[in-house]
Amino acid sequence: VFDRAKLDWFNTEYIRAYPAERLLPLIEQEWKKAGIEVTGASEPAIEQGRPDRAGTSPGGAEYVSPERKSWDGQQDDWSRVGTVQASARAWLLSTIDMLKPRARSLKDFAGSFRAFFTDEFDPDPAAVEKFLKDDNVRKLLVELGERYAQASDFTEADAEKILRDFAAQKGIKAGVLINGARVALTGQGVAPSLFAVMKILGKDRTTDRLKAAATLAAGVTVIPN
Repeated sequence: VFDRAKLDWFNTEYIRAYPAERLLPLIEQEWKKAGIEVTGASEPAIEQGRPDRAGTSPGGAEYVSPERKSWDGQQDDWSRVGTVQASARAWLLSTIDMLKPRARSLKDFAGSFRAFFTDEFDPDPAAVEKFLKDDNVRKLLVELGERYAQASDFTEADAEKILRDFAAQKGIKAGVLINGARVALTGQGVAPSLFAVMKILGKDRTTDRLKAAATLAAGVTVIPN
């Protein structure tokens, strides 16, 4: 008898045991099958990379897989390509390490984890219904995004302090904003620590996605159970 739960357990243990370096080529195959062009990196990678070729991410450095020989089909300065590659690769490995404990299969990296690697993702309707249904919450997330945009530092501790101070100022429970922000940033109701997610996505991407929370619910159709 096929035991799906046992298979998921084996997949999870396999992924947790494998270093991110060895998982990356396997995950790249999942991205390829899903048609995902990986974009986005944290600010240090952006500063070393090529902002003029940033892909769809706001200010994000583009990750170039080993199969690609140049940008836009043209030969390029390989010293500059190497800089972007090294920075973006380091960011990718950090992101994979953060997500590994939650992965049930490699497909998750192109599925429920999709929002970490591309701006093209569909939020889970159930998560939107549960955490972003309230119009006031969505408006507060937009305002929170503006607060983050003004921040000079963007560590996990900074991100948490800004959110909790903002929640206290607005008279709303921090957990309400944390749950809503998680959906706005990842499209999912469950994810790693929100402030670790913010750090890995970077300040610009975090800010832009929070500001887009106002219209997020409008484009999602909730399917009744």
